[in-house]
Parts: sequence; structure tokens; C-alpha cells
Amino acid sequence: MNILSLHSILAAIFLMLSIQAHADSVFMVSEEWASATNADGSGLYWDVMREVYEPEGYSLEIDVFPYARAVAMVKREDAAFWVGSYMDEHSDVLYPEPQNYFDADTVKAAIPAGKTKAITDQESLAGKTVGWVRGYAYDQYMDVAVNHKALNEIEQGLQMVASGRLDAVLDEAWELEQAMEKTDLSSDEITPLTVLNLPLYPAFQNTDRGKELRRVYNARFPELVESGRIQELYNKYDDYDQYRTGLAD
Repeated sequence: MNILSLHSILAAIFLMLSIQAHADSVFMVSEEWASATNADGSGLYWDVMREVYEPEGYSLEIDVFPYARAVAMVKREDAAFWVGSYMDEHSDVLYPEPQNYFDADTVKAAIPAGKTKAITDQESLAGKTVGWVRGYAYDQYMDVAVNHKALNEIEQGLQMVASGRLDAVLDEAWELEQAMEKTDLSSDEITPLTVLNLPLYPAFQNTDRGKELRRVYNARFPELVESGRIQELYNKYDDYDQYRTGLAD
């Protein structure tokens, strides 16, 4: 091997290591939601964000925390963005264009089975004592005022509904279904009622870095929808058929 060839090889190795070292690392967080934001880094939402950012030269780091803590980390600039926010849920972070939602929550109220005649829709929750997990902000999207009870876990709220200490508890439909299975509560005791449908977004730190990440998301996500790549990702997750169909139309 001559000196010129050796220099060429060393230069190529140095360039490759330099590129890796300068890859823009982005720390994103969320609450853990099964099949969406799993703690091991798998899940639909993580996959969507990888498709958005990795082709643009970003290296994504992922972790899961309780929702309120994930939000606080972004506000403190300890994380670049969190995944799974409602539009304008918080005033001191940045949101994408409204049409660029990556999923949508069907939010249901779990009510005592004996109150199905008294509570039939969102309006009939007015003035009632309603619980949801700490850090969520369902009251911002409701048309009526309720007496809010902050919960550490949705299972806690379901037990309070069953025992008559709460009039209702709110959560995303699938999460509510899973919680009911964990608590062994049946439809004879608890009845779910749809009250909200809310699109989901990433929410970025309110900095120049957050603005750049938002710009990339607003540019890349529509391209992925148009190309059919988002639909391909959704095809891997059977729990999201309804939204996938709406997104692909």
C-alpha cells in the first residue's frame, strides 16, 4: 500500500467519524403509550418522528416519562420536543401547522352505568366533578365548565367513579379500555361516552432550535403523507385503522 492510498483511507475514515460526531442529536420525550411510544423505542409515533428527522441528518434520542414531566422537560429545554400534545395545549411552546397532526385522540368519559340517562354528552357534564390524569388539559377543549379532579393514574379515577366519588373520568379511548381491564370493571358498572376528538402534534421548545425542528416537521410530514409512507407505517399498527383511513383520504 503506497502513502497516497493510506492517506486516502485515513481521510475517508476521518470524514465518516466527523459526520457521525456532528450528527445533530435531538432528545424527544413522551408518556409511554402502548404501540405508540414504547419505552424500548418502538411504536408508531416514534417511527413517524424517525421518518421525519433522520433523513435530514438528525439523530433521535428517546425516553418516556409521566406526561406532566415530559412537558416540563421541554419547557426547561431539557428535551427538544414531546410527542402527543393537543394544539395550543400550552402557551409557551411551539406547534406545527394545524393540518400536520400525526394522530387524533378520541376522548371518552367513563361514567357510572346508572347515570347514562343523566349524562348523555359533553354538555351534560357541566358542573359535574370530572377527573383526568395530571398534566392533561381536557378542560381547554370542552365547551362546558366542570369541577376538575387531578389524578395520578386513570385506574384511580375509574375506582372513584365506581364508588361514586367522581361523576366521570376522561381519557383516550384505548387507554380507558385498557384501564378498565386492569381494574376488572365491567360495562355493568362503567359506561364509556365519547366527548372529544382531538388531533395530536409534537410540541417544541420555544427557542431557535425549536423553530428549526418545527420547520423541518412542517416540511417533511406532508411529504411523507403524500408519498404514502405514513400510511405504510400505520399499516403496521392495527389499533389505528380509523385514523389511518382518514389520513390517507
